[in-house]
Amino acid sequence: MKKTLLPLLFFVTLYAQTDIDYVTPKILKEKSKALLQSELLYGYGSASIKDAGKTKQNYKIATYTLLNEHQNLSQKHLNYNYEATLGSSKTAVQHDTFNFETGVGYNIVELSEQEYISIGVLGGYGMLNAAYEGVQKKEDFFQLGIHISFAKALLERYIYAYASTNYSKTQRDDTLSAAKIGLRLHLPQYTNFILITGLRYSSFRAKEKQRENSLNYIGLSYSF
Repeated sequence: MKKTLLPLLFFVTLYAQTDIDYVTPKILKEKSKALLQSELLYGYGSASIKDAGKTKQNYKIATYTLLNEHQNLSQKHLNYNYEATLGSSKTAVQHDTFNFETGVGYNIVELSEQEYISIGVLGGYGMLNAAYEGVQKKEDFFQLGIHISFAKALLERYIYAYASTNYSKTQRDDTLSAAKIGLRLHLPQYTNFILITGLRYSSFRAKEKQRENSLNYIGLSYSF
């Protein structure tokens, strides 16, 4: 039931500011454009996993991410975000993950659509499939927490610095946290593509285990 509600929550959030009596093909087209403006990112870096009483194992990991870090809604100051990430270890240690997060935020500072400070709530679902010291482990979890994001132009409207941080809890009272910082480069007179690059750190802490990831990532999005 919860797996069904998460995608439903996303689409309810997306259309929440549109009166159902006045939905037109034009409005649907505008909403679809927002979905198509998702960023595609590739990340590569180091990760570690440690269970209670066992030796910490380090390995390399690659991630593939589809996200929209910050999309304003029609109502002033409201926004939403979503992120879906696949992760796969690149060494002998199997560590495959999938995470989906979506949230709604409020711009406490809004200089422009691309310059803001926002705070909000997020929910999500995650899965892990890992082999640790010869033991295969599969687990999943639901999460609920807070999301804070920031963006500011550095060079007119061509280079933007951005950062965000998440803190959430699972149904088992595990703690998830993540932080990222990066740059977006957009030269509208030459191309509609936007180059994204940055760093990301994430941590999953439970009573008997600890996982950490540190990634460098690069990606593209297309501005319609």
